[in-house]
Amino acid sequence: MQAGGRINHHITGGEFDALFADSIAGALIMLCLTGMLLWTKLHGTRIAAMLLFSGAIITGVIVTLPSLMAYSL
Repeated sequence: MQAGGRINHHITGGEFDALFADSIAGALIMLCLTGMLLWTKLHGTRIAAMLLFSGAIITGVIVTLPSLMAYSL
């Protein structure tokens, strides 16, 4: 690390790599959302299944997040 707490961008790749990674992540999230909407075809039972599955995933992430953060320190 350099003085002032800055990471050397020549070693890490700089802002372009971070922007590229964020763009790829955003594109994958949009693909997932549009894929789920196409799968449901806006039918009630499929939307309910999608909401239950999404709720279970979100709950699992929220419950395990504190223990995952403990390992990153």
